[in-house]
Amino acid sequence: MKYSHAYIDSYSSQRTLRTKQMRRIVILTLIGMILSLVTLRTGLWYGTWVISAMLGFVTVYRRDALLSGLLIGACSWGGQLAFDAITGPLMKAANTITDIMGIGSAAGFILLAITVVWGIFLGLFGAWFGSSIGQQFRTSRSS
Repeated sequence: MKYSHAYIDSYSSQRTLRTKQMRRIVILTLIGMILSLVTLRTGLWYGTWVISAMLGFVTVYRRDALLSGLLIGACSWGGQLAFDAITGPLMKAANTITDIMGIGSAAGFILLAITVVWGIFLGLFGAWFGSSIGQQFRTSRSS
């Protein structure tokens, strides 16, 4: 089966464009993780949502935005918990809180998992919102 040169050139240029887009998304995701971690360290817990929404707005494909939002939420909130675990008695505090909640005195990991899931939700919802607004913006500008 023979392909024309125009088809091969078109495929090659599309692949190059997708590679450039993925490189840009990876860089923006890493920057988003760092910024989200900084906002968490300063007490702005909603910074994950805002940063993910901005990334979703500039991302062309929704699946890329959602993956970036998931990574930003999980890594920033999980990184914050890891930092707190290294610098202080995080598990002791988590176990005390779960004991007060009535879950059990040794179930602090449940509270930590809920915290990371909350960060994931913030990242996903922010990326979804930003992607939706970005698609509406791009659609209205093209018509």
